[in-house]
Parts: sequence; structure tokens; C-alpha cells
Amino acid sequence: MPRYMILIMLTIAGGWGIPAHGGSAPQPQIRVALVHNATGITLKAAPFFCSPPPLSTVDQPDDPRLIQQAHVTPTPAGFLVNDNFFTGTHLLCAATTGTLFLNNLPITTMVLVVRSGETPANARLTAIEEIPIERYLLGVIAGEMQAGWPAATLQAQAIAARSYVMARLEEQTDARAPYDVLATVEDQVYRPDFTPPAAIAAAVHATHGTVLMHQHHIVKSYFHSCCGGTTVSPTTIWGTSAAHELRTVRDPYCRRSPHYEWSLQLTEEDLESRLDAAGYIVSRIHGVTAMPVPYGGRVTDVRLQTEGEPFSINSNTFRKIVGYDQLKSTWFTVRHTRHGWLFRGRGFGHGAGLCQWGAKTMGDRGRSAEQILSFYYPGTTIEKHY
Repeated sequence: MPRYMILIMLTIAGGWGIPAHGGSAPQPQIRVALVHNATGITLKAAPFFCSPPPLSTVDQPDDPRLIQQAHVTPTPAGFLVNDNFFTGTHLLCAATTGTLFLNNLPITTMVLVVRSGETPANARLTAIEEIPIERYLLGVIAGEMQAGWPAATLQAQAIAARSYVMARLEEQTDARAPYDVLATVEDQVYRPDFTPPAAIAAAVHATHGTVLMHQHHIVKSYFHSCCGGTTVSPTTIWGTSAAHELRTVRDPYCRRSPHYEWSLQLTEEDLESRLDAAGYIVSRIHGVTAMPVPYGGRVTDVRLQTEGEPFSINSNTFRKIVGYDQLKSTWFTVRHTRHGWLFRGRGFGHGAGLCQWGAKTMGDRGRSAEQILSFYYPGTTIEKHY
């Protein structure tokens, strides 16, 4: 049997839900959607090949066509890998040696590509990597925090990130779901290409397997960049509840954040084009109204007055349409100026759970990781989970 076939069969045996023989993994595996709902991806290795899962000596010929580089696109019935067609909804692509590159990002030896959509217009790809949680966390902390921040802050972030992803695994009741988390701000920012500095590696190692708990449940410990002075409960943001509901916390520590206060100016044409790109066909906008919650300054909905019928958009959806990095939070006001629409706000991110800039200040002042976490997640305990 060729060497690459042995390699791929062993890799598959240890992942994608198939138990490995000879012992269990020392830590949970996490399926990360590195690319989501894309119209195509590029893969490179020296070399690699693709095949519908599961791979076996029956499915895979003794001398497959090895590829150095390929553009993978979806079709209503399968996949095109360069000029080669594969039927089905799942495709495994694996390097025979070395590293596989996905859109020029180095990942592990293998990626699962999942197709969705039934027409040429809506066919999309999601590319998923399965890795141990502790390795995943190295890329998460690198994507979420600066290595020069206090060790206690990095450790608090590591525990919060581990708790979040473990809670997501507990929520994942549908075994058919192809991934557990997205590699973006919609879950946790993950950088597969990043070699973590010693400080980040030390924070993950020092907290290995520890999570936040409340009444025997892992806490889904949300976090964000800057709360703007007050955190918010997930129920207020998303209308969801959990075994441990995160309470609102008044936070005096994040004032040094560059995102504590911000403003955004959009021309009328710019706002209309962003709404159009998101599928909202609007005529000229005459009014934009931020609908705040009964307490605090956070916005639940944005009401738009147009030449057609007025309509409302959920504030989180509106942030995504405008751009998470531009409309930095749902804590804002809006008014019309001669230049268009002026948004003024506070904080960066959804505002629930740990405020990263506040945690930095607490670390700078000598607070421990335990003290930081108890401040942002009152009523929780830190426990070893694996």
C-alpha cells in the first residue's frame, strides 16, 4: 500500500468522528470552519489529492492523480478540482507529505470541504480543519490578544476561549453539522498561520484543560474587545439564555481602549449600497432611527425610512451589513448631517462577558486571572475539565 494511503487512513481514523484504535485522544477535537460559504477555494501542497470520504483502498486508486495546486469550486452536484469532477456534498483533500495550504494559509495535512446549495447561483463551499482544542487555542489567543499584554490577562482569555468552545461542543447535538465553530468574530478569531510567541503558549499551557463552570455546566463565556463601560447579557443581544446567564457588569477598567468612544460617517450612497449588497433593495433613505433597549444605550433594532415601505433591521445584523470593524458595537446613536449619516458609539464588539481591554487594565494592576474572570463572570468557578 502506498505511503500516502497509510498516512491518510490513519489520519481519518483519528478524526472526523471516527474513533481511533489503541486509546483515546488526550483532549477534545474541534472542527473549525476556516472558510465559510465561499464560491471557491485554493489548495496547494507538495503534493496532495482529493477524494470523497471515507478514503479507503477501494475508493482510492493505487496511483492517484497528485496535484500541486488546485482551485476548488462547487457545482449543484459536486465539486470541480481544476478540471476533475467529484460528485457528492463532502470532499477530503490531503497532502501526501508536509503541509496543506488553504488560500495560502498553512493548515494541517487535511481539510474537509463541504458543499451547500442546489443551484449554480447559490452553491457554496465551507472548508473545515479538525485539530486538538489546545492547538486551536494557540491560534485563538494569537487572533484575540496581543502577546505583550499581562500574563494574567492572557490566562483569563485562554480559559474564557476554552470554555466558550467546550460549551459549543456541548451544544452541538446534531452529529451531521459539519463544523463546531467559525474562525471569525462570529465565534472566535482563529489564526492557523500564526506561530504563537512564548507568552501566548505559556498562557495556554498554564491553563491546560481548565474551564469556567456554574452548577456543573460549562459556561458559554462570551468575550469582546471593549464594553464601553458596561457589559450586557446575551439575552439582551441575541434573546438567548443559558444555564448560567451572564449578568451586566459596570466596568471602570476599559477607558484606555482606543475603541472606548468612536464615530463613523457614512454617505447616503454608501449606506444604501451596503444595504443593497446584503439583499435589502432600498430606495432613497430618508431616516435612520436607532431603537434603544429600555435601559442603557445599546440598540436593539435600526428603523429605516425610505421612499418605499419603512422597515427595521436587527442591530447585530445591521452591524454585519455596515462592517463589524466600522460600526464597532450596538451602543450608538445616529443622526443625519450634510455629509450623510453620523454614528457615534462606545465599545467594540457585542459587549457580553469578558471585556478584553478591561482585562488588560486589571492585569496591569496586578489582578490574577481568577480575579479577572470572577469580575466578568460572577458566580462561576474555574475547574479542570481534562
